[in-house]
Amino acid sequence: MIRAFKEEDTETVIRIWLAASVRSHSFIDKAYWEEKAEAMRTLYLPLSEIVVDEDRATGEVVAFMAFVEEYLAALFVAPEHQKRGVGPVCWPWPKRCAARWIFPFMRKTNGQSPFTKKTGSV
Repeated sequence: MIRAFKEEDTETVIRIWLAASVRSHSFIDKAYWEEKAEAMRTLYLPLSEIVVDEDRATGEVVAFMAFVEEYLAALFVAPEHQKRGVGPVCWPWPKRCAARWIFPFMRKTNGQSPFTKKTGSV
């Protein structure tokens, strides 16, 4: 269930961001990402409009999307929930707002990422 970010989601969102960043950037030392956690907490999250995906069965936040101005800046899914359909569940929300949001990563890949193909975003 997509819902607005609440202050009590902060630590969960930071945990998701850290775990997903470490996993997807295994070529960068984990300490680098750990050092960036405080900046995420105090700088980047407050500058963003955030929505979270909450698992209906457990109430656990399993993903989040961060928007900055007209950009979808981030979509992070907890690694233990990746490849379980969470991304495609999240995707319709920003897609509905396509006139308002610009997706810079889609321009860089010409919409040819496996995720955008799978979700029909091309």
